[in-house]
Order: sequence, then structure tokens, then C-alpha cells
Amino acid sequence: MNDESMRVLREMHAPQGFLYGVLRRVGLLDAYALVASPVGEVYVAAGDAGVTAVMPAQDAATFEARYRARFGRRAERRDELAAQFEKAIAQGRTADVDLRECTPFQRAVLEATRRIAPGTVRPYAWIAREIGHPRAVRAVGTALANNPVPLVVPCHRVVRSDGQLGEYALGGGRKIDVLEGEGVDPDEVRRRMRTREFWGEEGEPSYCYPYCFPAHRLPERKLIGFSSVREAQEHGLTPCKTCHPPLAA
Repeated sequence: MNDESMRVLREMHAPQGFLYGVLRRVGLLDAYALVASPVGEVYVAAGDAGVTAVMPAQDAATFEARYRARFGRRAERRDELAAQFEKAIAQGRTADVDLRECTPFQRAVLEATRRIAPGTVRPYAWIAREIGHPRAVRAVGTALANNPVPLVVPCHRVVRSDGQLGEYALGGGRKIDVLEGEGVDPDEVRRRMRTREFWGEEGEPSYCYPYCFPAHRLPERKLIGFSSVREAQEHGLTPCKTCHPPLAA
């Protein structure tokens, strides 16, 4: 290689964003932005595989420190990605998420939670049964309290079996705000879950958990409450294929 070639190489500069792209590809650096959400501004971070974190913080430096402590890698602010991250929050359960940092149990909990449709809720016990650990209700609650991507994985749609809303990764008051924004009345959730264990609709063949879509949007006169699986089955009803209530007590 002659002197002229060496001079050209020394004067070459990598394209803007090249280093960021390389570090992100090899998993050493993620991107984040401050975005609007149903609970106010939050920091959202993502890597190549999807959203990794949704987190409130008092400022960017605090978020970066918390992110590095939790995930063991840096996140670089990229404000041009804010619209993309806002879309991920809006898409919720259909957005790409990266749950590789979670334990297998927590991943199972969060994947089951992703199946809960907007405007509906499920009890913690439903999640436990869906993932094959019916007695692990408390562990399910812990997994959801540590959800790294609230709003994207809708842990706000999981409540206690008595109708109380329970804990929320972004704070209890914010859980009410998000549910009400989806058309859920928390007081009605509590009333229905305390009054009857299951509900059916006149003329329909299945029984559901309280607030299984679309039962909560029906006029009260069209709903029939049941105190047990046996009572529902005595009316000739079968388990709902959406919320999967138990087939037998």
C-alpha cells in the first residue's frame, strides 16, 4: 500500500451512527427515548429484538443508570425513535418485546398476560393456571410487579380474585388511569368479581370470568351470574374459549 492510500485511509470517517449500529447489533448498546404514554411521559428502550424497558424516571441520567444496573448494558438516547416507541405502546400486546433478561417463569407469566385483550381483566389465578402452575398465584404477582415493559405487556389488566386491583409496576394510581382509559370501570370490576365467580350471556353457550370481553359491555339484564362451575354447567354452558374458565371445580 503506497503513501497516498495510507493517507486516504487515515482521513476516512465512519458514517454517522455507524458505531451505534454496530454496538446495537452485538448487544452492547440499546436505544431509548422519552415518549408520551397513557400515564404521562416514560422512558422506553429497545434493542434489535424489541422493546426492553418502559420506565418512569426523573431525568435521562437516572434512567440510564437504572437501565444499566438492571440490564448490564448502556442505552443511548435516540429521540428520532420516539414515534416508533409510542407506536409500540399503542400496539401493546402485538408489539415486539425482548424478554430474554427475564427468568423462564417470568417470561411465561408475561406471555400469558400479553393475550389479555384491551378493556378486559383477568385474575392472577388465571395467569397461574394458564402457565401450568395453578398454585403459584403469589409468584405470578411478583413476576408482574417486576414487569420490565408495562403498557407494552399489559400487566395492568391483571387483578386480584376479589376484584381489588392489586399492585402495578408503574404505581397503583396509574393502574386505575390505564384501565379507565380502556373503558374498564374498576368499581364494576370489584362488584362483579365479588358478586359471582362466573358470568354468562342470555342465549349464548358459554360462561366466562367477570369482565371477559364482551360480557362487561352488555346491559346487566342480559347477564346471568353463577357462583360455581357446576351451577354454570347445570345451565348447559361450556367454558369460554377466550378466558378459559375451569371445566370443573
